[in-house]
Amino acid sequence: NLLKVPIEWQYGAPPAMIVPIGILIWLLNAYPEEYGWRGYALPRLLEKSTPLTASLILGIIWGLWHLPLHFIPTTTQYVIPIWQYLVQTIVLSVLYTWLHRGTRGSVFIASLFHTFSNIAGAAIPYWTTSAGRWVSFSLLLVFVILIVIFSPLFRRHPKKIPA
Repeated sequence: NLLKVPIEWQYGAPPAMIVPIGILIWLLNAYPEEYGWRGYALPRLLEKSTPLTASLILGIIWGLWHLPLHFIPTTTQYVIPIWQYLVQTIVLSVLYTWLHRGTRGSVFIASLFHTFSNIAGAAIPYWTTSAGRWVSFSLLLVFVILIVIFSPLFRRHPKKIPA
């Protein structure tokens, strides 16, 4: 039960497995993905566009990259409408760009955040209900809007990262 809404689907990993599974998620999923997204693609996009534009482009590509998972019944994405997942990756991409720029391009930090996001989704299966998705998305969206409005990392020229 999440927000007094029945959970339609749950992960089955016991709490003692969170750390070993987290390490596997980081090694096999989050780090390789972030190496491609934030380590390779983002710096190239930032050479030609603002951080916000680069984030939006990368968020769309990131969401489409996961499209096949929406058709595999054993994945988290299977229970999420494609359009909601795509919007979520676009918004998350803005957050990850902020983390990347704020850490002078650290793929490690972006990959840790990606890992923790995946683990949080497993520990608290908010993805499985429409209400859970909207609550988590709304909180994320407010946070990202504040970042875009107030963070100097989104106001400066894309090539300049503050010390």
